[in-house]
Amino acid sequence: MLLNRLEKIQPEVVNYLKLIDTKIDLLAQAIMMQATPVNESETRNVNVSATGIAFNCEEQLKQGDYLEIKLLLVSGMAVIMTYGKVVHCSNTESDDSLPPYLVGVDFINMKDDDRELLIKYVVKKQLQQIRDKKPDSNTS
Repeated sequence: MLLNRLEKIQPEVVNYLKLIDTKIDLLAQAIMMQATPVNESETRNVNVSATGIAFNCEEQLKQGDYLEIKLLLVSGMAVIMTYGKVVHCSNTESDDSLPPYLVGVDFINMKDDDRELLIKYVVKKQLQQIRDKKPDSNTS
């Protein structure tokens, strides 16, 4: 609100403050990444929404189990740490290289700021998928 009022009077100052804010965000993200090291062998692709996550797992988990979850949103270089409760775990019996169990987890006690960040990330990814599927209108 203060920036909006100041922007009418001194737009150059507001642009400078926004640039400083962006730099501070980037530094905070870099510090977060250092404070939360990511072990590549523990990472996996997931199906994520604002309310939960699904992923393949090597071991069978029980419905009701609680998990600590670290989400690395690569495009934004942000880390979200939250907790989840297993709502289902099923054997996929697939022959491919994926781990055999599909686990569904509902997030619990996620911070509002983290949920908002996750929602923005999911919407951005969905828009990108729509753009990727859309045929190029410039080609004949």
